[in-house]
Amino acid sequence: VVGTDIDPESVALGRRVVAEMGVDGIEVELSGPHLKPRAATATHVIFSSTIPVKYRILHDLHPVLAADVTVVMRYGTDLKSLFNYPRVAVAEDRWRQVGMVARPGRLFDVALYRKAVTDDAA
Repeated sequence: VVGTDIDPESVALGRRVVAEMGVDGIEVELSGPHLKPRAATATHVIFSSTIPVKYRILHDLHPVLAADVTVVMRYGTDLKSLFNYPRVAVAEDRWRQVGMVARPGRLFDVALYRKAVTDDAA
C-alpha cells in the first residue's frame, strides 16, 4: 500500500499514523514522477474527495495504470459538496463508471471506475 500527497505536512502526518498503527507494508510518499512506475502495478487507486484536481490526475495516470485497475473516487454533491469536490464526467474513451456507492448520512459518496476497453485492447 502506498499513500501519496502533494503536501509534505500531510505526508509526515500519514507516516506518523502508520507508525502508530504498527502495520507493515504501508508507505506514505510525497507525490511526484518517481511514483509512476509503482502506479503501473497498482490494483486499486483511491482518490480523496477533497482534491480539486483529482479528475486531472486520473486523466494523467491513465497511460501508466494497468488495464484492470479499479479507481475509487470519493466525491460529494448537494449538501455534501460543502466538504467535498463533486463527481464530474470522465473521458469515455479512457474510463467507464462501473458503480456508485451512495452513503446516506456520511460525508462523501463513492464512484468506481475501470479503464475503458478499446478496440486495440480487445
